[in-house]
Amino acid sequence: MASGKNTSADFNLFLKLLTTQAKNQDPLNPTDATQYTQQLAQFSQVQQGQTANERLQALTAMQATNQATGLLGKRGDIAAG
Repeated sequence: MASGKNTSADFNLFLKLLTTQAKNQDPLNPTDATQYTQQLAQFSQVQQGQTANERLQALTAMQATNQATGLLGKRGDIAAG
């Protein structure tokens, strides 16, 4: 899945931004560690949601393919007009 690679790259970018933020914060007014934890947890939730969505899309595509395959070789009744 190509999106999985993007998610990984996005996570690496997020960690880089978080690290840069920590390095450049005001030493007299540092960011609370719980804020970092919350940001990381939120990003993790977004990643999990994207992964679940990708898997659901794949399952939907497989189901549609299976239904189409099941119809191959079958003829429907054609009503005379």
